[in-house]
Amino acid sequence: MPVGTRLTGAAVSDHPDPAVAVGEVVGHLQNSLAGSPQFALLLVDERIGPLLSTIAKTVHRLLGPDLLLALARGRPAGSDRLSPIQGSIVVWALCGVEVTAIDGRTGKRPATTGTHSPAPVMRRCSDGAVTVSVQSDPDEVTPLFISGDGRTWRASNATIRFPPGSATVATTPGYRPLGPTAMVTDARDRFLVRVDHVAARALLVDRLDTSGAFVDGPSVEFPPLRVVTLTASSEQDGRTIDVVAVDPDDGSIELDEPIGVGVRIRLITDDPEATGRNLVDRIVSTETLADRAVLIDHTLRLPDEPLEKIATVLVPSHSRMTSPTGHRRPWTAARALLVQVANEP
Repeated sequence: MPVGTRLTGAAVSDHPDPAVAVGEVVGHLQNSLAGSPQFALLLVDERIGPLLSTIAKTVHRLLGPDLLLALARGRPAGSDRLSPIQGSIVVWALCGVEVTAIDGRTGKRPATTGTHSPAPVMRRCSDGAVTVSVQSDPDEVTPLFISGDGRTWRASNATIRFPPGSATVATTPGYRPLGPTAMVTDARDRFLVRVDHVAARALLVDRLDTSGAFVDGPSVEFPPLRVVTLTASSEQDGRTIDVVAVDPDDGSIELDEPIGVGVRIRLITDDPEATGRNLVDRIVSTETLADRAVLIDHTLRLPDEPLEKIATVLVPSHSRMTSPTGHRRPWTAARALLVQVANEP
C-alpha cells in the first residue's frame, strides 16, 4: 500500500519516555494516513495517566484531528496486525468520516463535520452507513475531548459516521447452547420446576457436565445462565430470561421473569472463550472489505500470527454485558468494527 493512502491506522509505542512515545506514534500515522484525520482516539497507560492532558494536547497539535478523545486505561493495545501489541501510548486515527461532538456542560457542538446526532455504539444504519458513539461519564475525570480549534472539555459524547460501504459491524455473543431445546412441563410463576419431566436443576447438572468444574450436590456452582423461549410457530428465539438462582433442595430454577407450562425453551450459558473464537471467525469470513481495519471492544485472546487481509486492530477496552434487569452476573460479548483501510484505486 503506498505511503499516505490509508483512511485509518493504529500506532503503538511502549517507549518509557512519553515524549518519545508520542513522536513514534504520530510519526507512524503521519507517514501512512491520507491527510489529517477527522477523529483520533488516544489511549494512555494508566501508569502515565497524570500526563494525559499534556500528551493529548501534543498529539492533537501534531496530528491535527477535528476531534480527539483521550482516555487513560490499563495497558491499552493496538497494532497493524490482528495480534494486538500492548503499549504505553496507542492512537487510532480515522480519515474520511463525519464527526459530531457535544459538550455535555454547554450543550454546544464544538466540533462538527456532519449533522448526525449521537447514536448507539457501533450501529449499522438503514442506508448502509455505520455510526459509532463515544460517550463519557460527566463524573469520570479521565475522558478528555479536544476539538479542532484546540478547546478542551471532559463531559461529552461524540458520534463518528462512516459513509455507506466503508465499514461494517460484527457482533458475537459469548454464549453456547446447553443441549437441544426442551419443553417446560412444570412451572410456578418465576420458578422453572421441571423440563421434559426432569427436575430443572438435574437437567442443568447433566448438561453442564459436572465431572469437571461442577459438583453434583448442594455446593454446585453454576455459571451465568439464561433461558431463551421459542416462538410457538417456529424455532425462532423469543424472550431471553436470566436464571437468578438454582435451588439445591427442590431442584427448581428461579428466573427473573415468569414462565408458563408448555413453552419450548433453549438453555444457554456464558462462554468467554467462545466469544474470541466466534469474533475472529466473523472477522475472517467477512468479505465486504478486502483490506480492513478492526476495532474490537473486548479484550480477547487473538491468534498469535497475523491473519491475511487484516490491516489494523485496536483493543481499547474490556466489555461485559449485564442483564437488562440488573442481574449481578455479567455476560461476555464482543463487537468488531471493520473499516476500509485505503481509498479504492
